[in-house]
Amino acid sequence: MPTPAPRLLAITPVDLEMDALAGWLPALAEAVDAVQLRWPGLSARICHERAQHLAMVHPRPLLLMNGRLDIALAAGLEGVHLHDGGIPPAEVPSHLRPHLLGVSRHDVQGLARSRGADYCTFSPVRPTASKPGSKVLGERGLAEGCAVAPVPVLALGGIEPDDVAWVVRAGAHGVAVLSGILGADDPLRRAWEYRLALEEALPRLE
Repeated sequence: MPTPAPRLLAITPVDLEMDALAGWLPALAEAVDAVQLRWPGLSARICHERAQHLAMVHPRPLLLMNGRLDIALAAGLEGVHLHDGGIPPAEVPSHLRPHLLGVSRHDVQGLARSRGADYCTFSPVRPTASKPGSKVLGERGLAEGCAVAPVPVLALGGIEPDDVAWVVRAGAHGVAVLSGILGADDPLRRAWEYRLALEEALPRLE
């Protein structure tokens, strides 16, 4: 049975300590669907060691490796999140495909290349410190993207729990959150704020 696209994806901030991440994962398992491990600047060996350790100790929530299919497979992770401009998801060989495959997209044209993925993140929806100067999609841009995307869309970029209702109304399947969860003083409380906002917003569309 295919792994469903996550509704709530937490992304690790660059400055998050490994011990802190390992400490929060068990508690987050009920609130978030998946955690994207993002360690830019670290060697493949160190990323593999970290990912393998987390996968062995914390089977839930689902763990996705950012940008590195080889590390995801070698470490036994459930999935991978591919970069925008990288290998098209549809070209990942079936025998190498993990249970969950996501991809980053930043414009409507890029969304068309998402076919073959299980979900895509679409960003930045709102102004965010991680992407200074980037063109912001806003509600209209998000809605336009969701209308043409061939896979479920997770809205990303500056989204707060209070934004979840209009994000879902615009057509997003869910949200991806960087500093808003694992960069917060209390990640568990913040994760549940997003989860409850999603649970409140989604039934309105049924």
